Amino acid sequence: MKFPTPTTFATLLLLLSISSSVCATESTTSNQQGHGSHSLSSSDPIVDVVLRQLTPTISQALQSALPECYGGGKAGCTKGSAKHGYVYRKHKKWAYKVYAAHVDGINTLSTDTISLGESNDGRLQLVAHGTYPKKALATDIYVGECFTFDKCSKIWHNNDNFQGGHAVKLTLTFDCEGDGLFALTSESNVSIEIAPPLVIHESVGKIHFDVMSITAEVKKALKGLLLKEMEADIVPIPLPLKHIIPLPEKIAVTDIPNLLAKVSDGIASKCRPGKHAVLESNDS
Repeated sequence: MKFPTPTTFATLLLLLSISSSVCATESTTSNQQGHGSHSLSSSDPIVDVVLRQLTPTISQALQSALPECYGGGKAGCTKGSAKHGYVYRKHKKWAYKVYAAHVDGINTLSTDTISLGESNDGRLQLVAHGTYPKKALATDIYVGECFTFDKCSKIWHNNDNFQGGHAVKLTLTFDCEGDGLFALTSESNVSIEIAPPLVIHESVGKIHFDVMSITAEVKKALKGLLLKEMEADIVPIPLPLKHIIPLPEKIAVTDIPNLLAKVSDGIASKCRPGKHAVLESNDS
């Protein structure tokens, strides 16, 4: 999305708001920047202030847009991609049946900070840190052993897996397109980290099944749900920013680098028209 350039007077207003905001609030983005990147938020006060103004708005917008429940076997859930709408399901005849039916509380994620950084290869990165409360991410998981073609006996079936509270870090790595806009060109440019990691502690008995298949699928589902909403125009623009740049009523989180390029020469210099720099990145 292209944004109009702010007037000189509007930029002066922004600088005045920065001076008061920096005195009132200490930025924490430099401490939360991920490994392999360095912070642009802490070194550019304009970027820091804009992101801090946007963060609570983004948090509320994501909570409103994300589903309360994802999967199948429960009314009101956004259906998953596995059979019956489950998050994960695998049935090996004469061996086992395993499924993760649904995950609860996905929309309770609180976005705590959003910072802008640079990857080791020089690409712009938007890093969002959030937290889930203790009751969130409760996942209904069934593990059973199958003795015939379709007759299975339950080993265990719990609906409170992954509860306990988790920190989530989502990193979006942007490429510079030929038109001078930052773009998220591949899903491999998106990574998610969850701490503590999602772990299944119960034994699966004698069946030959790797429970990490379940945790990986739940993590993948969270990443997909978050990315889907971050690419949608769901973020209302706070009033102070509307005085600086004429903006649409709502923008996507993935539009933020191009928004910041209009108020920060440092960000704008990283992606000028004709500066095409799409690089490969590792899958997350």
